[in-house]
Amino acid sequence: MVSDGGGWTVFQRRFNGSVDFYRNFTDYENGFGFVDGEYWLGLKYIHEIASQGGNQLRIDIVRSDGSTGYDVYDNSSIESGPNYTIHVGSRLRFSGIFEGYSLKQGNGYASSPDGHSFSTYDHDTDSDRGNCASDFHGGWWYNSCYIFNPNGLYQPGSRNNSEHMAYAGEEGLKATTLMFKSI
Repeated sequence: MVSDGGGWTVFQRRFNGSVDFYRNFTDYENGFGFVDGEYWLGLKYIHEIASQGGNQLRIDIVRSDGSTGYDVYDNSSIESGPNYTIHVGSRLRFSGIFEGYSLKQGNGYASSPDGHSFSTYDHDTDSDRGNCASDFHGGWWYNSCYIFNPNGLYQPGSRNNSEHMAYAGEEGLKATTLMFKSI
């Protein structure tokens, strides 16, 4: 990916709803989808890319109205399995619709994934009394439960449920791209 100086490895991409992201832990660990379409690279491969410090994490999102934003974090990493805990570093820069929200700090609506294990409906590791992955229809580093849900249902523009892919509880997103880069 050539964004922000290039060198990015995309580990999640969604833009048309052609791939179902409501998957079990094994699927998230091994990966699914199509490299020329929507996909999740696989936790074990994401870990290999982002297991050391010195990586940047970048998130690009597009709303249904076409407005965009990106968010970049320094010194981010993912531990090995079985839980693949994510560590989100300090925020470097952001633009557009990320104003007022940070993946690192969460907000009054939800909490940050930083320091949390990857959770799916059959591998519940979140700190919520329920099962966030089941409730919000997708695997993620849920805390209790999310500020960002890129793997939820694909329903761009939806405001009538919390199961869609969303950022900070807003309307369903049109597209997401998540990536790491070694620096």
